Amino acid sequence: MQWNKPTIPIELATEEHIDQEPDAWLIPHHMRNPVYFSSAIQRVAQKFQSCIWVEAGQGSSVISLVKNCLNGEGQQLYCPSFLNRPSAISSVAETVVELWGASIHVQFWPYHRSERANFEYKSLPPYQFEKTKHWLPFIDQASSEPTPDIVHAAQNSFTHKFISLEFSDSSKEAIFIIDPQSDRYMYFLNGHIASNQALAPASLYVELLSRAAIILTKNASFNTHIISINSIQMQGALIGLDSSKNIYVKLTRVTPDIDYWDFEFSSKSKQGGGDVQIHVIGKVGLGKRDDPALADTIRQWSALIGYKRCLSIMNSEDGEKMQGKHIYQALQRLVFFDEMYHGIKSISYQGHEAAGKVAAELDSKRGPKRGPV
Repeated sequence: MQWNKPTIPIELATEEHIDQEPDAWLIPHHMRNPVYFSSAIQRVAQKFQSCIWVEAGQGSSVISLVKNCLNGEGQQLYCPSFLNRPSAISSVAETVVELWGASIHVQFWPYHRSERANFEYKSLPPYQFEKTKHWLPFIDQASSEPTPDIVHAAQNSFTHKFISLEFSDSSKEAIFIIDPQSDRYMYFLNGHIASNQALAPASLYVELLSRAAIILTKNASFNTHIISINSIQMQGALIGLDSSKNIYVKLTRVTPDIDYWDFEFSSKSKQGGGDVQIHVIGKVGLGKRDDPALADTIRQWSALIGYKRCLSIMNSEDGEKMQGKHIYQALQRLVFFDEMYHGIKSISYQGHEAAGKVAAELDSKRGPKRGPV
């Protein structure tokens, strides 16, 4: 038998440290002399100060012996092995996690690339679920109740506006505030539920930007003007129904005298504490509905796609099709849409192309009011 030089330090369970490399002499020496386990453990602990003790076995008491030998001295990490139990895999996983926490690079074999076929991807939301509180308001029964006339006047003295202008510098910047307790805001969010949370749909961002842009533009209305969103980026959690926060929309004009802005949706606690949370950023412009440039853009898209091609995909016998309530029943596992959002009537796809039919009935609750906002 040929002994190779060890690549890792070996501490023999002898009374004193032996620098001699292991060889044939070790076998009779080990059989003829006592085992000084405690001495060997203490020498290792003194040499390395902070040690990680990993059991190379299954369910023995060696780690307990190590703990008794050191009496809690130093910063030690103990990793026992319980491979003789039904939870053997969990035991190995816990040991691997502890070693990862100690910055030790080890590979947990069930996660090896050769086992990739045994796992599947899960789609998780990229935002933290919004936290909501459900405390009932405190009512002081000892205080005197106001007269009915005073109560009626107090109720009518304040109304929750959907959106209102808070600050405006007509040449550069404007800030709008959205009231999450307004009827219109709650109406939109209660019809769009994701992961048991009422979250703002994309159409709400579009309407808020439309209202803000029209407020800032002279002689503009929903009948004569239309917005164009050139870019939109999600920066954080979607806006929800948290009434303890104020929601802001900031429009910063890119070029003077041109109706084109950088926009930002943010929120902050009404109590004044905490940081401002950015939700969405992007760019938006406002133009006239009868603008020839807008008509040219629509014609270019029509020429690229074509109405006949859409009909061909929708009527193809070789394509896949879904229509009616089945569309939103399939989506309900991820997001619940109220009937007011059921605008997709049918969708068909063939190869890498898809076409569908979208129709929506006008609703006075959803349509923008022509009066003050």
